[in-house]
Amino acid sequence: PKEASGAIVLRSIHDFKTKSAKLLKDLEEPMEEEPGKLVAEVYKSLGIEGGVDEKAPVVLTILQGKAGGNADLESIVLMVPIADRAKILAGYKLEKKPKDHEIIAINPGGFLSPKAIVVRGKYLCFGFAAEHLKRLTDDSLVVSAAEKQQFADADILLYLGKHAWLLLWDDWDDYLGKLDGYFGRRKDEEERRVG
Repeated sequence: PKEASGAIVLRSIHDFKTKSAKLLKDLEEPMEEEPGKLVAEVYKSLGIEGGVDEKAPVVLTILQGKAGGNADLESIVLMVPIADRAKILAGYKLEKKPKDHEIIAINPGGFLSPKAIVVRGKYLCFGFAAEHLKRLTDDSLVVSAAEKQQFADADILLYLGKHAWLLLWDDWDDYLGKLDGYFGRRKDEEERRVG
């Protein structure tokens, strides 16, 4: 969304599962849960029983606060791509089939569970507050062709809006130093160069 304070975009859930499993195998790092099981747990916590388009991008965003103010926990919105609308909505036991852009309250499964959903085109959007889902309009979700081209090959995109930079500014030099140290120790020349 154009008014995001920050966002993480995952190009493909399918790629995340396969590439992260390969990365863990290559690093010879044991993991309690494989990436596919982790994704299944996230689906379960959201009430999703199927119908996700795992080859399309998924977005976790924090919208700016009202009138450009600071964001809060309720400003978080998760946008999950839809492959089959009936299947993705089946887990919510809705009395009627919702129309596009109709915000539906859902029974929260716990403290950190979404409180409302809305279907926007090919995305099911989860929000901690219905009022924030109302702010996702068709023109607020438009990404230009140039922006799509620029980030087309990225597996993960981290976007930090101008409000988020203020929170990171003091520690930014420290983050860059840690990244430089991490990539400087890599054995693979290509990985060092890219880092």
